[in-house]
Amino acid sequence: MESDGSLYLIMGDENGRQMVPCSVSEHKVQGGFSWYKTDGTRQDSVIVPEGGTPVAVPELSYPVAGYLLPDDLPAARNTVRAAAENRTRFSQLIPPETLQHRKMADSAIPGDVFYSWMPLGDRALLEAGEGHWKRPYPIFRQMENGTLLAFPGSHRPKSGSCFAALPEQYPWYSLDHIRRPTVHITYFDISSPMYLEPRPLIERCFSLRTEHLQIVYRKAMNRTWCEKTGLSDWVRDRLVIETDDIVRYQEELFWV
Repeated sequence: MESDGSLYLIMGDENGRQMVPCSVSEHKVQGGFSWYKTDGTRQDSVIVPEGGTPVAVPELSYPVAGYLLPDDLPAARNTVRAAAENRTRFSQLIPPETLQHRKMADSAIPGDVFYSWMPLGDRALLEAGEGHWKRPYPIFRQMENGTLLAFPGSHRPKSGSCFAALPEQYPWYSLDHIRRPTVHITYFDISSPMYLEPRPLIERCFSLRTEHLQIVYRKAMNRTWCEKTGLSDWVRDRLVIETDDIVRYQEELFWV
């Protein structure tokens, strides 16, 4: 699939369908695969799944650039899995994982906001620039594979599906174990979930209020990725029914 001039390989795993960043090489390279245009024309180049962080498939439709042959799919999946395992393991920028990282990940609950390194390899971090290496991530759920499903935070809204944490609502946050005043609005992009491993975690900054976590749940329920990752029922079980909600009971709809 092609998006913003970049190629992504659509793969499926226990977390649902994901977009894996790819590069194109004019030469045969290890981990590269022959690919074909949608009209069946074999390309002279090879497509190479990279070690960037996979992201959930967006709801918007993007043009299909081509496809891999079925015989190459098992090897492509293995390449993607290896890239995921090694994504931060050999990073020189992100500090090595310690027992404290594991404890933070194990104790994380939905609504906790962690300051974290972006889960990228060194090349991607250097391309992003030092000012973008770390950002806040609200935790949505602990996944069965030990990762944390979270949303990236920014001082600028990235999409129409953001939750805004206002300074008057969250006047303080923790960084470097120092209580600091909040100056800017932080927008959490509910349309772009990411999977955080323990190693990038730095510190718990603050936790979302219960009513704000409910807003996040409601926004997530409207996103395609929630259904594709099999989390719709999990989210629905955590929703609190409020006035003006429409609920289904015994196959009938009711307005609260």
